[in-house]
Amino acid sequence: MLVRAAVEAALTVAREGLTLVPPLVPPPGIRRYLGFTKLSTAAVRAVAQVLERDDDYRSRVAAAVDEAAVGRAAWLWLTRPEGWEEEFAQLRREAAATAASASDAREERDARRRLTAARAAAERAVAKALEHEQEAAGIRADLAEEQSQRRRLDARVAGLEAELAQARDERASAVRQLKQVEATLARRAAEAKAATARLRALEQDRQVPPPPGSEPASGPGSLDPVALTEALGTASGRAAELADALHELTELVASALEASAGRAVSPAAPAPRPSAPSPPPPSPGAAPPAAPSARSPSPGAASSAAPTLPRAGSEEPAKAATSLLRRSPLNLPPGLRDDSPEAVDILLRAPGAWLLVDGYNISMTGWPEASVAEQRRRLVVGLGELAARTGAAAKVVFDGAADEPSPLPRSSPHLVSVMFSPAGVEADDVLLQLVGQLPVARPVVVASSDNRVREGARRLGANLVHARQLLAAFRR
Repeated sequence: MLVRAAVEAALTVAREGLTLVPPLVPPPGIRRYLGFTKLSTAAVRAVAQVLERDDDYRSRVAAAVDEAAVGRAAWLWLTRPEGWEEEFAQLRREAAATAASASDAREERDARRRLTAARAAAERAVAKALEHEQEAAGIRADLAEEQSQRRRLDARVAGLEAELAQARDERASAVRQLKQVEATLARRAAEAKAATARLRALEQDRQVPPPPGSEPASGPGSLDPVALTEALGTASGRAAELADALHELTELVASALEASAGRAVSPAAPAPRPSAPSPPPPSPGAAPPAAPSARSPSPGAASSAAPTLPRAGSEEPAKAATSLLRRSPLNLPPGLRDDSPEAVDILLRAPGAWLLVDGYNISMTGWPEASVAEQRRRLVVGLGELAARTGAAAKVVFDGAADEPSPLPRSSPHLVSVMFSPAGVEADDVLLQLVGQLPVARPVVVASSDNRVREGARRLGANLVHARQLLAAFRR
Protein backbone atom coordinates (compact mmCIF):
# COMPACT_ATOMS: atom_id res chain seq x y z
CA MET A 1 0.00 0.00 0.00
CA LEU A 2 1.08 3.62 -0.65
CA VAL A 3 0.42 4.73 2.94
CA ARG A 4 2.31 1.83 4.63
CA ALA A 5 5.32 4.07 5.17
CA ALA A 6 3.07 6.75 6.74
CA VAL A 7 1.50 4.16 9.08
CA GLU A 8 4.91 2.83 10.14
CA ALA A 9 6.03 6.45 10.79
CA ALA A 10 2.89 7.06 12.91
CA LEU A 11 3.68 4.01 15.05
CA THR A 12 7.27 5.21 15.47
CA VAL A 13 6.09 8.68 16.58
CA ALA A 14 3.66 7.04 19.04
CA ARG A 15 6.43 4.89 20.59
CA GLU A 16 8.74 7.93 20.93
CA GLY A 17 5.94 10.00 22.47
CA LEU A 18 5.45 7.43 25.19
CA THR A 19 9.10 7.86 26.22
CA LEU A 20 8.74 11.65 26.77
CA VAL A 21 8.07 13.33 30.10
CA PRO A 22 5.28 13.93 30.28
CA PRO A 23 4.45 11.20 27.73
CA LEU A 24 2.40 11.92 24.61
CA VAL A 25 -0.34 9.32 24.54
CA PRO A 26 -1.22 8.21 20.99
CA PRO A 27 -4.82 7.67 19.86
CA PRO A 28 -6.51 4.53 21.27
CA GLY A 29 -6.78 2.91 17.85
CA ILE A 30 -2.99 2.94 17.48
CA ARG A 31 -1.88 1.73 20.90
CA ARG A 32 -2.86 -1.89 20.28
CA TYR A 33 -0.39 -2.09 17.36
CA LEU A 34 2.63 -0.59 19.09
CA GLY A 35 4.06 -3.98 19.99
CA PHE A 36 3.86 -5.38 16.38
CA THR A 37 7.18 -5.93 14.64
CA LYS A 38 5.52 -6.66 11.33
CA LEU A 39 2.24 -5.21 10.22
CA SER A 40 -0.31 -7.12 8.25
CA THR A 41 -2.44 -5.50 5.57
CA ALA A 42 -5.41 -5.39 7.98
CA ALA A 43 -3.28 -3.64 10.64
CA VAL A 44 -2.07 -1.05 8.11
CA ARG A 45 -5.67 -0.31 7.10
CA ALA A 46 -6.75 0.04 10.76
CA VAL A 47 -3.95 2.52 11.61
CA ALA A 48 -4.60 4.41 8.34
CA GLN A 49 -8.27 4.81 9.31
CA VAL A 50 -7.20 6.26 12.72
CA LEU A 51 -4.90 8.77 10.98
CA GLU A 52 -7.64 9.55 8.49
CA ARG A 53 -9.98 10.59 11.35
CA ASP A 54 -7.41 12.27 13.63
CA ASP A 55 -6.08 15.28 11.74
CA ASP A 56 -4.01 16.51 14.72
CA TYR A 57 -2.09 13.28 15.13
CA ARG A 58 -1.63 13.00 11.34
CA SER A 59 -0.19 16.54 11.32
CA ARG A 60 2.12 15.57 14.22
CA VAL A 61 3.36 12.56 12.23
CA ALA A 62 3.83 14.69 9.10
CA ALA A 63 5.91 17.16 11.10
CA ALA A 64 8.15 14.31 12.35
CA VAL A 65 9.01 12.95 8.89
CA ASP A 66 10.06 14.24 5.51
CA GLU A 67 9.25 13.23 1.96
CA ALA A 68 12.52 11.36 1.53
CA ALA A 69 11.80 9.13 4.51
CA VAL A 70 8.26 8.00 3.63
CA GLY A 71 8.01 8.58 -0.11
CA ARG A 72 6.03 11.04 -2.21
CA ALA A 73 2.66 9.29 -1.93
CA ALA A 74 2.78 8.82 1.87
CA TRP A 75 4.03 12.41 2.38
CA LEU A 76 1.17 13.77 0.24
CA TRP A 77 -1.29 11.67 2.22
CA LEU A 78 0.08 12.98 5.56
CA THR A 79 0.51 16.65 4.64
CA ARG A 80 -2.36 16.95 2.17
CA PRO A 81 -1.36 20.11 0.34
CA GLU A 82 -3.73 21.75 -2.13
CA GLY A 83 -4.43 19.50 -5.10
CA TRP A 84 -2.82 16.46 -3.49
CA GLU A 85 -5.73 14.13 -4.31
CA GLU A 86 -5.07 14.27 -8.08
CA GLU A 87 -1.37 13.62 -7.67
CA PHE A 88 -2.04 10.89 -5.09
CA ALA A 89 -4.50 9.21 -7.46
CA GLN A 90 -1.91 9.33 -10.24
CA LEU A 91 0.70 7.76 -7.94
CA ARG A 92 -1.84 5.10 -6.93
CA ARG A 93 -2.50 4.24 -10.57
CA GLU A 94 1.21 4.03 -11.25
CA ALA A 95 1.69 1.86 -8.17
CA ALA A 96 -1.17 -0.37 -9.26
CA ALA A 97 0.37 -0.67 -12.71
CA THR A 98 3.74 -1.43 -11.18
CA ALA A 99 2.19 -3.97 -8.86
CA ALA A 100 0.34 -5.56 -11.77
CA SER A 101 3.55 -5.72 -13.77
CA ALA A 102 5.38 -7.18 -10.79
CA SER A 103 2.56 -9.67 -10.33
CA ASP A 104 2.75 -10.59 -13.98
CA ALA A 105 6.50 -10.96 -13.67
CA ARG A 106 6.07 -13.15 -10.62
CA GLU A 107 3.45 -15.23 -12.36
CA GLU A 108 5.68 -15.52 -15.40
CA ARG A 109 8.59 -16.60 -13.19
CA ASP A 110 6.33 -19.08 -11.44
CA ALA A 111 5.07 -20.33 -14.78
CA ARG A 112 8.64 -20.72 -16.03
CA ARG A 113 9.60 -22.59 -12.89
CA ARG A 114 6.56 -24.85 -13.28
CA LEU A 115 7.36 -25.35 -16.97
CA THR A 116 10.97 -26.23 -16.14
CA ALA A 117 9.81 -28.66 -13.46
CA ALA A 118 7.25 -30.15 -15.87
CA ARG A 119 9.92 -30.58 -18.55
CA ALA A 120 12.25 -32.25 -16.05
CA ALA A 121 9.41 -34.53 -14.93
CA ALA A 122 8.64 -35.28 -18.59
CA GLU A 123 12.28 -36.12 -19.27
CA ARG A 124 12.36 -38.39 -16.25
CA ALA A 125 9.12 -40.00 -17.42
CA VAL A 126 10.59 -40.50 -20.92
CA ALA A 127 13.76 -42.03 -19.45
CA LYS A 128 11.65 -44.29 -17.25
CA ALA A 129 9.50 -45.23 -20.23
CA LEU A 130 12.63 -46.07 -22.25
CA GLU A 131 13.91 -48.17 -19.37
CA HIS A 132 10.58 -49.98 -19.16
CA GLU A 133 10.58 -50.45 -22.93
CA GLN A 134 14.06 -51.99 -22.80
CA GLU A 135 12.95 -54.22 -19.96
CA ALA A 136 9.85 -55.20 -21.92
CA ALA A 137 12.03 -55.91 -24.97
CA GLY A 138 14.22 -58.19 -22.84
CA ILE A 139 11.14 -59.94 -21.46
CA ARG A 140 9.78 -60.37 -25.00
CA ALA A 141 13.12 -61.81 -26.12
CA ASP A 142 13.14 -64.22 -23.17
CA LEU A 143 9.55 -65.18 -23.95
CA ALA A 144 10.39 -65.74 -27.61
CA GLU A 145 13.39 -67.90 -26.62
CA GLU A 146 11.27 -69.88 -24.17
CA GLN A 147 8.57 -70.38 -26.81
CA SER A 148 11.21 -71.47 -29.32
CA GLN A 149 12.70 -73.89 -26.80
CA ARG A 150 9.23 -75.18 -26.01
CA ARG A 151 8.58 -75.75 -29.72
CA ARG A 152 11.87 -77.62 -29.98
CA LEU A 153 10.95 -79.70 -26.94
CA ASP A 154 7.51 -80.38 -28.38
CA ALA A 155 9.11 -81.47 -31.64
CA ARG A 156 11.54 -83.66 -29.71
CA VAL A 157 8.69 -85.18 -27.71
CA ALA A 158 6.75 -85.79 -30.93
CA GLY A 159 9.84 -87.44 -32.44
CA LEU A 160 10.33 -89.63 -29.38
CA GLU A 161 6.67 -90.58 -29.42
CA ALA A 162 6.98 -91.48 -33.10
CA GLU A 163 10.12 -93.53 -32.36
CA LEU A 164 8.30 -95.21 -29.45
CA ALA A 165 5.34 -96.01 -31.68
CA GLN A 166 7.70 -97.38 -34.34
CA ALA A 167 9.52 -99.47 -31.71
CA ARG A 168 6.20 -100.82 -30.49
CA ASP A 169 5.18 -101.65 -34.06
CA GLU A 170 8.53 -103.37 -34.65
CA ARG A 171 8.16 -105.28 -31.40
CA ALA A 172 4.62 -106.32 -32.34
CA SER A 173 5.88 -107.42 -35.77
CA ALA A 174 8.71 -109.37 -34.14
CA VAL A 175 6.23 -111.04 -31.78
CA ARG A 176 4.02 -111.99 -34.74
CA GLN A 177 7.00 -113.40 -36.62
CA LEU A 178 8.07 -115.24 -33.46
CA LYS A 179 4.66 -116.85 -33.22
CA GLN A 180 4.84 -117.83 -36.88
CA VAL A 181 8.28 -119.39 -36.34
CA GLU A 182 6.95 -121.21 -33.26
CA ALA A 183 4.13 -122.60 -35.37
CA THR A 184 6.64 -123.62 -38.05
CA LEU A 185 8.79 -125.31 -35.40
CA ALA A 186 5.81 -127.19 -34.07
CA ARG A 187 4.86 -128.35 -37.56
CA ARG A 188 8.43 -129.35 -38.43
CA ALA A 189 8.76 -131.21 -35.12
CA ALA A 190 5.57 -133.13 -35.84
CA GLU A 191 6.82 -133.98 -39.31
CA ALA A 192 10.21 -135.04 -37.92
CA LYS A 193 8.45 -137.20 -35.34
CA ALA A 194 6.40 -138.89 -38.05
CA ALA A 195 9.51 -139.45 -40.18
CA THR A 196 11.35 -140.92 -37.18
CA ALA A 197 8.48 -143.26 -36.47
CA ARG A 198 8.47 -144.36 -40.10
CA LEU A 199 12.22 -144.98 -40.03
CA ARG A 200 11.89 -147.06 -36.88
CA ALA A 201 9.12 -149.10 -38.49
CA LEU A 202 11.27 -149.72 -41.56
CA GLU A 203 14.20 -150.65 -39.30
CA GLN A 204 12.05 -153.20 -37.46
CA ASP A 205 10.82 -154.64 -40.76
CA ARG A 206 14.40 -154.98 -41.95
CA GLN A 207 15.48 -156.82 -38.78
CA VAL A 208 12.62 -159.44 -38.93
CA PRO A 209 13.88 -162.39 -41.11
CA PRO A 210 11.41 -163.88 -43.64
CA PRO A 211 10.11 -167.44 -43.08
CA PRO A 212 12.26 -170.25 -44.63
CA GLY A 213 11.39 -170.95 -48.23
CA SER A 214 9.19 -167.87 -48.56
CA GLU A 215 9.67 -165.11 -51.07
CA PRO A 216 10.57 -161.62 -49.89
CA ALA A 217 7.37 -159.87 -49.17
CA SER A 218 6.50 -156.82 -51.14
CA GLY A 219 4.12 -154.18 -50.00
CA PRO A 220 3.84 -151.40 -47.53
CA GLY A 221 5.41 -153.42 -44.71
CA SER A 222 8.37 -154.84 -46.68
CA LEU A 223 11.87 -153.35 -46.69
CA ASP A 224 12.06 -151.18 -49.77
CA PRO A 225 15.49 -149.57 -50.39
CA VAL A 226 13.93 -146.81 -52.44
CA ALA A 227 11.38 -146.05 -49.70
CA LEU A 228 14.08 -146.23 -47.05
CA THR A 229 16.26 -143.79 -48.99
CA GLU A 230 13.30 -141.46 -49.48
CA ALA A 231 12.47 -141.60 -45.76
CA LEU A 232 16.08 -140.88 -44.81
CA GLY A 233 16.21 -137.91 -47.18
CA THR A 234 12.90 -136.59 -45.86
CA ALA A 235 14.07 -136.90 -42.25
CA SER A 236 17.37 -135.18 -43.07
CA GLY A 237 15.55 -132.36 -44.88
CA ARG A 238 13.14 -131.91 -41.97
CA ALA A 239 16.08 -131.73 -39.57
CA ALA A 240 17.75 -129.07 -41.72
CA GLU A 241 14.51 -127.08 -41.93
CA LEU A 242 14.12 -127.36 -38.15
CA ALA A 243 17.65 -126.04 -37.62
CA ASP A 244 17.03 -123.14 -40.02
CA ALA A 245 13.80 -122.24 -38.23
CA LEU A 246 15.55 -122.32 -34.86
CA HIS A 247 18.31 -120.05 -36.20
CA GLU A 248 15.69 -117.61 -37.48
CA LEU A 249 13.95 -117.75 -34.08
CA THR A 250 17.25 -116.89 -32.39
CA GLU A 251 17.69 -113.79 -34.55
CA LEU A 252 14.08 -112.67 -34.02
CA VAL A 253 14.26 -113.05 -30.25
CA ALA A 254 17.54 -111.12 -30.13
CA SER A 255 16.00 -108.34 -32.24
CA ALA A 256 12.89 -108.19 -30.05
CA LEU A 257 14.97 -108.02 -26.85
CA GLU A 258 17.17 -105.31 -28.35
CA ALA A 259 14.17 -103.21 -29.44
CA SER A 260 12.42 -103.50 -26.07
CA ALA A 261 15.58 -102.70 -24.10
CA GLY A 262 16.16 -99.53 -26.11
CA ARG A 263 19.88 -100.14 -26.61
CA ALA A 264 21.91 -102.61 -28.54
CA VAL A 265 23.44 -105.55 -26.69
CA SER A 266 26.16 -107.22 -28.75
CA PRO A 267 25.21 -110.90 -28.83
CA ALA A 268 27.67 -113.64 -29.28
CA ALA A 269 28.48 -114.51 -32.88
CA PRO A 270 25.80 -116.85 -34.21
CA ALA A 271 26.85 -120.36 -34.80
CA PRO A 272 26.91 -121.61 -38.43
CA ARG A 273 23.70 -123.12 -39.58
CA PRO A 274 23.78 -126.87 -39.55
CA SER A 275 23.55 -128.55 -42.90
CA ALA A 276 22.14 -132.01 -43.23
CA PRO A 277 22.81 -133.30 -46.75
CA SER A 278 20.78 -136.23 -47.96
CA PRO A 279 22.69 -139.49 -47.85
CA PRO A 280 23.53 -141.11 -51.20
CA PRO A 281 21.15 -143.86 -52.33
CA PRO A 282 22.34 -147.32 -51.27
CA SER A 283 23.65 -149.73 -53.84
CA PRO A 284 21.42 -152.70 -54.76
CA GLY A 285 21.72 -155.37 -52.18
CA ALA A 286 23.56 -153.24 -49.68
CA ALA A 287 22.18 -152.84 -46.22
CA PRO A 288 20.43 -149.53 -45.77
CA PRO A 289 22.03 -147.13 -43.32
CA ALA A 290 20.81 -147.28 -39.78
CA ALA A 291 18.46 -144.59 -38.58
CA PRO A 292 20.25 -141.83 -36.65
CA SER A 293 20.14 -142.25 -32.92
CA ALA A 294 18.48 -139.61 -30.78
CA ARG A 295 21.79 -139.11 -28.89
CA SER A 296 24.22 -139.05 -31.83
CA PRO A 297 24.84 -135.67 -33.47
CA SER A 298 23.81 -135.28 -37.08
CA PRO A 299 26.45 -134.42 -39.73
CA GLY A 300 27.27 -130.78 -39.81
CA ALA A 301 25.69 -130.13 -36.41
CA ALA A 302 26.13 -126.69 -34.83
CA SER A 303 29.05 -125.98 -32.51
CA SER A 304 28.69 -125.97 -28.76
CA ALA A 305 28.13 -122.20 -28.78
CA ALA A 306 24.81 -122.64 -30.59
CA PRO A 307 21.72 -123.61 -28.63
CA THR A 308 20.81 -127.30 -28.55
CA LEU A 309 17.90 -128.22 -30.78
CA PRO A 310 14.78 -129.59 -29.09
CA ARG A 311 14.53 -133.37 -29.29
CA ALA A 312 12.31 -134.60 -32.06
CA GLY A 313 9.01 -135.72 -30.71
CA SER A 314 8.94 -133.26 -27.79
CA GLU A 315 5.51 -131.92 -26.99
CA GLU A 316 6.40 -128.19 -26.96
CA PRO A 317 9.42 -127.58 -29.23
CA ALA A 318 8.73 -123.88 -29.65
CA LYS A 319 8.56 -123.31 -25.90
CA ALA A 320 11.71 -125.37 -25.36
CA ALA A 321 13.60 -123.35 -27.98
CA THR A 322 12.45 -120.07 -26.50
CA SER A 323 13.44 -121.11 -22.99
CA LEU A 324 16.95 -121.84 -24.25
CA LEU A 325 17.30 -118.24 -25.43
CA ARG A 326 15.96 -116.36 -22.39
CA ARG A 327 17.14 -116.52 -18.78
CA SER A 328 14.60 -116.52 -15.97
CA PRO A 329 15.45 -115.23 -12.46
CA LEU A 330 15.37 -117.60 -9.50
CA ASN A 331 12.41 -117.54 -7.13
CA LEU A 332 13.09 -117.17 -3.41
CA PRO A 333 11.27 -119.28 -0.81
CA PRO A 334 8.02 -117.77 0.53
CA GLY A 335 8.51 -115.36 3.42
CA LEU A 336 12.15 -114.55 2.57
CA ARG A 337 12.83 -110.89 1.77
CA ASP A 338 14.72 -110.34 -1.47
CA ASP A 339 16.88 -107.59 0.14
CA SER A 340 18.07 -109.71 3.07
CA PRO A 341 21.57 -111.24 3.46
CA GLU A 342 19.92 -114.69 3.71
CA ALA A 343 18.58 -114.24 0.17
CA VAL A 344 22.18 -113.92 -1.10
CA ASP A 345 23.10 -117.34 0.34
CA ILE A 346 19.94 -118.96 -1.05
CA LEU A 347 20.57 -117.57 -4.57
CA LEU A 348 24.27 -118.51 -4.63
CA ARG A 349 23.61 -122.07 -3.42
CA ALA A 350 21.60 -122.76 -6.58
CA PRO A 351 23.35 -125.35 -8.82
CA GLY A 352 25.71 -123.68 -11.29
CA ALA A 353 25.08 -120.15 -9.94
CA TRP A 354 27.32 -117.28 -11.05
CA LEU A 355 27.91 -114.12 -8.99
CA LEU A 356 28.91 -111.06 -11.07
CA VAL A 357 30.11 -108.12 -8.92
CA ASP A 358 30.35 -104.40 -9.80
CA GLY A 359 33.76 -103.98 -8.12
CA TYR A 360 34.19 -100.36 -7.10
CA ASN A 361 30.45 -99.91 -6.53
CA ILE A 362 30.67 -102.52 -3.76
CA SER A 363 34.13 -101.68 -2.36
CA MET A 364 33.50 -97.92 -2.08
CA THR A 365 30.26 -98.64 -0.25
CA GLY A 366 31.90 -101.01 2.21
CA TRP A 367 35.30 -99.39 2.82
CA PRO A 368 35.23 -95.75 1.63
CA GLU A 369 38.07 -94.72 3.93
CA ALA A 370 40.53 -97.33 2.57
CA SER A 371 42.80 -96.96 -0.46
CA VAL A 372 41.67 -98.32 -3.82
CA ALA A 373 44.10 -101.24 -3.66
CA GLU A 374 42.97 -102.10 -0.12
CA GLN A 375 39.33 -101.91 -1.22
CA ARG A 376 40.01 -104.42 -4.00
CA ARG A 377 41.85 -106.74 -1.63
CA ARG A 378 39.07 -106.73 0.98
CA LEU A 379 36.39 -107.29 -1.66
CA VAL A 380 38.19 -110.24 -3.26
CA VAL A 381 38.83 -111.80 0.17
CA GLY A 382 35.15 -111.46 1.08
CA LEU A 383 34.06 -112.93 -2.26
CA GLY A 384 36.43 -115.85 -1.80
CA GLU A 385 34.92 -116.68 1.59
CA LEU A 386 31.38 -116.30 0.25
CA ALA A 387 32.13 -118.48 -2.78
CA ALA A 388 33.73 -121.14 -0.59
CA ARG A 389 30.65 -121.14 1.66
CA THR A 390 28.02 -121.28 -1.09
CA GLY A 391 29.84 -123.07 -3.92
CA ALA A 392 29.01 -120.35 -6.46
CA ALA A 393 31.49 -119.04 -9.03
CA ALA A 394 32.23 -115.32 -8.62
CA LYS A 395 33.65 -112.77 -11.04
CA VAL A 396 34.37 -109.16 -10.01
CA VAL A 397 34.86 -106.42 -12.62
CA PHE A 398 36.75 -103.18 -11.84
CA ASP A 399 36.98 -100.02 -13.96
CA GLY A 400 40.26 -99.52 -15.83
CA ALA A 401 43.60 -101.22 -15.26
CA ALA A 402 45.10 -101.96 -11.85
CA ASP A 403 47.06 -99.05 -10.39
CA GLU A 404 49.67 -101.26 -8.79
CA PRO A 405 51.70 -104.26 -10.04
CA SER A 406 51.09 -106.40 -6.96
CA PRO A 407 48.73 -109.34 -7.62
CA LEU A 408 45.33 -109.45 -6.00
CA PRO A 409 44.71 -112.07 -3.33
CA ARG A 410 43.39 -115.33 -4.73
CA SER A 411 41.99 -117.13 -1.70
CA SER A 412 39.73 -119.28 -3.92
CA PRO A 413 41.26 -119.20 -7.42
CA HIS A 414 38.82 -121.77 -8.76
CA LEU A 415 35.77 -119.82 -7.54
CA VAL A 416 36.73 -116.10 -7.76
CA SER A 417 38.14 -114.34 -10.82
CA VAL A 418 39.08 -110.66 -11.19
CA MET A 419 39.05 -108.62 -14.38
CA PHE A 420 39.46 -104.97 -15.34
CA SER A 421 37.52 -103.21 -18.08
CA PRO A 422 39.48 -102.21 -21.22
CA ALA A 423 40.54 -98.60 -21.75
CA GLY A 424 37.59 -96.40 -22.58
CA VAL A 425 35.04 -99.04 -21.54
CA GLU A 426 33.08 -98.89 -18.28
CA ALA A 427 32.85 -101.86 -15.97
CA ASP A 428 29.05 -101.54 -16.23
CA ASP A 429 29.15 -102.47 -19.93
CA VAL A 430 31.53 -105.37 -19.32
CA LEU A 431 29.30 -106.66 -16.52
CA LEU A 432 26.14 -106.56 -18.66
CA GLN A 433 28.00 -108.22 -21.54
CA LEU A 434 29.02 -111.05 -19.21
CA VAL A 435 25.39 -111.54 -18.18
CA GLY A 436 24.40 -111.86 -21.83
CA GLN A 437 27.25 -114.27 -22.64
CA LEU A 438 26.77 -116.76 -19.80
CA PRO A 439 24.63 -119.81 -20.61
CA VAL A 440 20.97 -119.10 -19.99
CA ALA A 441 20.58 -122.39 -18.12
CA ARG A 442 22.88 -121.17 -15.33
CA PRO A 443 21.49 -118.75 -12.68
CA VAL A 444 23.21 -115.36 -12.61
CA VAL A 445 23.24 -113.01 -9.59
CA VAL A 446 24.43 -109.42 -10.19
CA ALA A 447 25.65 -107.40 -7.18
CA SER A 448 25.45 -103.62 -7.71
CA SER A 449 23.58 -100.56 -6.50
CA ASP A 450 23.99 -98.75 -9.83
CA ASN A 451 20.57 -98.22 -11.42
CA ARG A 452 21.87 -98.72 -14.96
CA VAL A 453 23.51 -102.04 -14.12
CA ARG A 454 20.47 -103.26 -12.20
CA GLU A 455 18.00 -102.33 -14.95
CA GLY A 456 20.12 -103.94 -17.67
CA ALA A 457 20.67 -107.11 -15.61
CA ARG A 458 16.95 -107.31 -14.79
CA ARG A 459 16.08 -107.22 -18.50
CA LEU A 460 18.54 -110.08 -19.09
CA GLY A 461 16.83 -112.25 -16.44
CA ALA A 462 19.44 -112.03 -13.67
CA ASN A 463 18.75 -111.85 -9.93
CA LEU A 464 19.85 -108.63 -8.22
CA VAL A 465 21.40 -107.84 -4.83
CA HIS A 466 22.37 -104.43 -3.45
CA ALA A 467 25.89 -103.45 -2.36
CA ARG A 468 25.10 -103.37 1.38
CA GLN A 469 23.16 -106.63 1.05
CA LEU A 470 26.26 -108.38 -0.36
CA LEU A 471 28.52 -106.81 2.28
CA ALA A 472 26.15 -108.06 4.99
CA ALA A 473 26.35 -111.55 3.46
CA PHE A 474 30.18 -111.44 3.86
CA ARG A 475 29.74 -111.21 7.65
CA ARG A 476 27.31 -114.10 8.00
